[in-house]
Amino acid sequence: MDVRIEFQIDERVLAGTRRHGLETTDTAVIATTFYMMPVRFAIGDRELLRSRIGDWSAQPLLGLATMLYDSVARLRVSGDSECCVSGGTLRFVRQGDRVHVRSHNHIEADLAISDLELAVTRFRDGVGETMGRLVPELTTLPYWAEWFPTE
Repeated sequence: MDVRIEFQIDERVLAGTRRHGLETTDTAVIATTFYMMPVRFAIGDRELLRSRIGDWSAQPLLGLATMLYDSVARLRVSGDSECCVSGGTLRFVRQGDRVHVRSHNHIEADLAISDLELAVTRFRDGVGETMGRLVPELTTLPYWAEWFPTE
């Protein structure tokens, strides 16, 4: 199954966020409210973040990358998990080696857990590499190495 989790960098958001001192801002705030960037999450022809304005949705890039990764990792143990996204929730339910995904906007899709894990890991790694390069001071945050391991 074709899984695409993509993001775009909004230079205006980067410039606006640079005005805030990362060193004096709580890490949780940075992860959940900073770097609101356009994100698209599609499984086949199903756009899970689709809204009235299109397939791309502004999401807190750092938080989404790490929370989505953690939510999918929990599937191996618990069989179900949720990931909060701007505008709602993504729900994942595993049955054997398949996962059923349902978004807050009632869009649903099924896929192999291995395909989902690969796409989510690539997304997380891409966000870490890109944001670490564009905003190097992020890499000094206390949780950076945990969020974006370089193994």
